[in-house]
Amino acid sequence: FDALPSFAINGGNYNWFSNYGKNRLDPRKVGYIAQPLDGIWAKAPYFHNGSVPTLHGVLNSADRPTIWRRVDEGYDQEQVGLVYETVESVPEGLNSTEHRSWYDTTTHSHGNGGHLFPDEELDAEEKIAVIEYLKTL
Repeated sequence: FDALPSFAINGGNYNWFSNYGKNRLDPRKVGYIAQPLDGIWAKAPYFHNGSVPTLHGVLNSADRPTIWRRVDEGYDQEQVGLVYETVESVPEGLNSTEHRSWYDTTTHSHGNGGHLFPDEELDAEEKIAVIEYLKTL
């Protein structure tokens, strides 16, 4: 079982992921290729599975919503990401299209846990500074 599809490995061996071929990617390693940070402010939702709607949530794991959906096409400039609403559970009686609009992080492969780095390492002011910096990329 390869962690990355062959097209990703082949492509990655000829760009900045592998230092342009100097450090070949190993297909046996488990993982995924992270997106570059340039324009990260405009790439919500975040994490490889889209489980976190704002950069604020990326840097503050306790504030990540469990069940959420985007409520309009607006953009939250303070938290940097999608405008969303939360509920305690996905509403009953939804058709399949309506049900897909909800993101439930308690279901298989939709979790938003892990990625806890800045929780204790950065204070609130430093996290705001990181977000302000990311807005400039």
